Amino acid sequence: ALRSYLAWAQSRRQPLSPVAQPRPQGKTGAVLWAHAGNPETAEALHHLCDRLRQAMADVQVVVTGDDGTTDSLPLPPETRTDAGAFAAALAPRVGLWTGHRLAPGVLDAMHEAGTPLLGIGIADRGFTHPGPRWLPDPAPAVLGLFHGLYPASEAAARRLRRYGIPANRVRRAQPLLPSPQPLACPDADHEDLS
Repeated sequence: ALRSYLAWAQSRRQPLSPVAQPRPQGKTGAVLWAHAGNPETAEALHHLCDRLRQAMADVQVVVTGDDGTTDSLPLPPETRTDAGAFAAALAPRVGLWTGHRLAPGVLDAMHEAGTPLLGIGIADRGFTHPGPRWLPDPAPAVLGLFHGLYPASEAAARRLRRYGIPANRVRRAQPLLPSPQPLACPDADHEDLS
């Protein structure tokens, strides 16, 4: 089903599809890629990314998504060429995915590039993709690309297992909720309080 989807996506390639340059120019260091797949989890994912940026200054956090925020890059077209170029340009150490609208081409390219993928904040809903309805559902194959899936409820975990995901890759977690960054505190004050 995934190969059928990728063949369909390749046949719909627009000439000279622009690929966003995800890695900020002049930046070096490890990259963490986070995708905000829907407005419900976008705010929480952005808060998580802000915390990661604060805790690990040497790590670049690149956020993609169609969540309507200004700091999210769009995903490339779903073709092997565009998705592969995106994965090669970004070269993340790990990828975080939220939302139920899958991008099979991009996720397959990231998996092929060796990026460990983690699905977080998964609710008990079905997964969708941008392909036509007559294509076989690529969701089971795409979800199989993830190293770990973190459903927010037992019902969501059961749904993932019904997709054929091995139980050892489904790890029950709490819902992904917004949690603003704590106020900055000088290290000396932090040491005094602890």
